[in-house]
Amino acid sequence: MPSLKANSKLLIVNRKNRRSIHYLPFTIYSKARGFTLIELLVVISIIAILIAAGTFSWTNAQQKGRDAKRKTDLKSVQQALELYLQTYGRYPTADASGNITCSDGAAGTGTISWGETFQCPPGTGLIFMQKMPKDPRQAGIISQLANLLPKPVQTPRPQPQVAASHTGIFDSASSSSTAGGQSDTLSWSHTVGTGANRLLIVGVSIGEDKSVSTITYGSQGLTFRGAAYSGTSVDDARAEIWSLVNPTSGTNTITVNLDGTTAIAAGATSWTNVNQATPLGTTATGWGNSTSPQVNVTSAGSEVVVDTLSADGTPTAAVGAGQTQHWNVQGGDVFKSTRGAGSSEIGAAATTMSWTLNSSRKWALVAVAIKPAAPSPSQVAWWKFDEGSGPNAADSSGNGNAGTLINNPTWTTGRIGQALSFNGTTNYVSAPDSPSLSVTGNTITLAAWIKPSRTGANEQVVGKWGAGQDSYQFRINSNNGCNSTTNRITFRVESNSNCVLSNTALTAGPWWHVVGTYDGANLKIYINGELDATAALITNLTDKTGSFSVGRNDDGNYFQGVVDDVRIYNSALTAAEITNLYNAAPSPAPSPTPAASPSVGPTPTPLPGTSFVYSYGSTSPTTFILKANLENTSDPDLTSLGCNPAPFNYCVTNP
Repeated sequence: MPSLKANSKLLIVNRKNRRSIHYLPFTIYSKARGFTLIELLVVISIIAILIAAGTFSWTNAQQKGRDAKRKTDLKSVQQALELYLQTYGRYPTADASGNITCSDGAAGTGTISWGETFQCPPGTGLIFMQKMPKDPRQAGIISQLANLLPKPVQTPRPQPQVAASHTGIFDSASSSSTAGGQSDTLSWSHTVGTGANRLLIVGVSIGEDKSVSTITYGSQGLTFRGAAYSGTSVDDARAEIWSLVNPTSGTNTITVNLDGTTAIAAGATSWTNVNQATPLGTTATGWGNSTSPQVNVTSAGSEVVVDTLSADGTPTAAVGAGQTQHWNVQGGDVFKSTRGAGSSEIGAAATTMSWTLNSSRKWALVAVAIKPAAPSPSQVAWWKFDEGSGPNAADSSGNGNAGTLINNPTWTTGRIGQALSFNGTTNYVSAPDSPSLSVTGNTITLAAWIKPSRTGANEQVVGKWGAGQDSYQFRINSNNGCNSTTNRITFRVESNSNCVLSNTALTAGPWWHVVGTYDGANLKIYINGELDATAALITNLTDKTGSFSVGRNDDGNYFQGVVDDVRIYNSALTAAEITNLYNAAPSPAPSPTPAASPSVGPTPTPLPGTSFVYSYGSTSPTTFILKANLENTSDPDLTSLGCNPAPFNYCVTNP
């Protein structure tokens, strides 16, 4: 073909089925054609594959995003439920239909199905979690968990009055505020229990440059204990603590009077087992403008620290780690408002009380340690095993019967605080003989929380026994006197034949509270607060020089398991005192196979991806199930949540 020159004449002609290019004197023809059917099908298939892959990736990403949000929600709910458990000693329960009781204030009390709605008006309960979305794809749909977790009736739990507990013992809490307005006074009802050595603490959060003038409980006046404040104008935050020693038992009105009108939020806690002569330590105060209020308090392990927070405006306030929230309320109106809250924590050499606000605010925080009452004169030894480390176990009775850890028993989680775990072969705790441990006469009480980890072995749990110096002991599967090979426990004094054998077999695994008493006429064993066995006996305990041991006796017979809260009294505790002693511990965990199985409520589970529903159902105070529509049940994080839940179930149990 000749080359085309710049000045050549070019002519393009379109004819039927042909296209020709004319370059004189030549003509070039090109035949037009489209896709064949096979080519078209290939192209369509490729496009379909690309669309399907993109759709799958997008759907999978959405599913993972929703499940990630749900996992976060479920863990938040678990934390809220654990806080509820710490506060009330149990989980909220429902009836057989999955309904829970909730307070709607002036309208009274009704029931509501957890799965059907979250719209239960708030009552006076604590806020255990600020927000919980019903559906992570629907922003703005929130619920206050306090509305779903009804506050139990504040019937004070029986408390042991036989001796000082670890600290002052919580009795009840209440709160109020000038919600929707301002005032110079605030009143509400509070119930104080009948326990001995009582103390009432009232915390007040106020705004502006105002302060509390007086506080009364019925006809009794409270004493000002300290205040913290931040700011000098209308955006002040001021927190005050007042107290009353030995408040009257029963329900009375608390009245707070201010020196001017402003927003008020206040709460009260009552306590038993408090030192009546010197109930409180030195008040500590802190203030600032941030999201992290905190204050350091000088205290001791036998004390409990209480605090009162005041924050300007309407922030939310989350309690610090290790603290138990008792009240958290908002007071005021659009012109002036304040957030008030109060909590407690078991003390240490230095205790930090802290809160977290959701926005930076002026805040004030005041805290003080509550001092426990002196031990009962009849208590001769009390090993809490709460040290958590080190080679010694302190005697909290004040009688100086410290124990030494032999061959490294292991510190572990106890029934109350910490405990010691024994291997059953070499390790134990030994306290040398002392005048207080050499109980004489015709009365004694021996008590302990124990958790056996094997069956069939002849084991001394605790006692002053062996090497010819037999005084008193607890023994499982004794082979002398009260013989047993079925894991029953023996309480004996002075000799092998002076014994009583339990009717209950102590299975391995659960915690058992065992108490043995001798009153001069009968030996008795109490299991978990209930009388289990009795044997008549007339004898006297005599002075013996052997050591007291936990985990074995002086002849061996090692115990395998965990022991906590060992107590000795030189008197015979009454049945009521023993029940109170048992009830003083946190609510017990369920047996490995709980008798009452939780049942999911009537809300049907939707198809995956259609909605996000939490449903609830439980008739047991020790088990709680949240049923969540988890789409990807192969996710190990989802399938391992809680206590081995079935797909779509999230289970929280009392540890």
